[in-house]
Amino acid sequence: MKILITGATGFLGRRLVRQLNTQAAHTLAALARSSASADKLNAAGVQSIPADLCDPESIRQAVAGFQPDVVFHLAAEIATQRNRQKLWAANHHGTTNLVAACRDLKNLKKFIFTSTVVTGDAHGELLTEESELNVETEYGKTKQASEQLLLKLFQETSFPGIIVRPSHVY
Repeated sequence: MKILITGATGFLGRRLVRQLNTQAAHTLAALARSSASADKLNAAGVQSIPADLCDPESIRQAVAGFQPDVVFHLAAEIATQRNRQKLWAANHHGTTNLVAACRDLKNLKKFIFTSTVVTGDAHGELLTEESELNVETEYGKTKQASEQLLLKLFQETSFPGIIVRPSHVY
């Protein structure tokens, strides 16, 4: 199985790569924005593909060239002290670019999007998947927008999207 990972040099990504490397049946590739990231990926036994999520053409070329069966989209800008435009460019527009590049893949089985606990304050209430979101941070808003994009695409086209909302990752 061919697996493409974004954010492979990040906290979750490094652990995912380590786990997937124990399963010999996979061919792993990851997007790399810099030569330093490419070096880290290559050292971990992962094919590095130069691309930037904020550049739709580089993403289209990367996805078309690798033809993944599964995509793990872990990349995100988390530094909330940065400006709003950088958060939206990296998190939501980057996700939009990646999804657009993956839509035409004939063999795509899963697109796994890593979101966040975007619920906000639940005020002591039990939350379900149907609960209205009360997003309080700009980071959360970027993730919520990407979730809505994937949900709409799934409903309209059966795009194989999966949304994961991890919390307290350490």
